[in-house]
Order: sequence, then C-alpha cells, then structure tokens
Amino acid sequence: MARENHLVRVEVVRVRIGHFAGVQPEALRFAWEVLRKDTLSENASLEIEEIPIRARCRVCEGEYAAEPDDLTCPLCGSLDYELLSGRELDLSSVVGEREDEA
Repeated sequence: MARENHLVRVEVVRVRIGHFAGVQPEALRFAWEVLRKDTLSENASLEIEEIPIRARCRVCEGEYAAEPDDLTCPLCGSLDYELLSGRELDLSSVVGEREDEA
C-alpha cells in the first residue's frame, strides 16, 4: 500500500479493532514490532483505536452499549440483538513521506 501511494517512509499506521474482530490489541502490537523490521514502516508507530460494542435490540429497537459478556438489552431484557459495532478490523490510515517530499 505504501509503495502504491509512492511513500518512501511510513510514519504512522492507524487501525480500528472491534472486540469481536478476533484480534487482541497486545498481540497485534507484538506482531507489529516483529513484522515492521526492514520495511518502509520500520520506524513507524502503530495506533490502535478499540471500537466499543454497540447493539440494537430486535424486540424494542433500542440501541445500547454492550459488554462482551452481557449483550442483554438494558431496556427490555431481550437477548435478540443485532451488532452495530464491535466486529471491525480496519486499516483507517497510513501517514508517511512521499517520494516528491523526500
């Protein structure tokens, strides 16, 4: 991606991770430290935004913040819900130096 955008150096990589994405932020940070060596991102920082769980109740249609171990609707007590957020795993931005800036 960096080369496609003519970057000669990556300074910051930003990702968004939802709780149910199946990615532990600490594991990603560890992998980042290992995998960035000898790449355009060698000196880049990794910024992780953790996305909270939000749900919509299919019974009362209320929207609410939820905890991973309790997705019960706080308004009506139903367990019939739709996840609105919490599954994200997105590369939100890459900041770097372009060839024409070097």
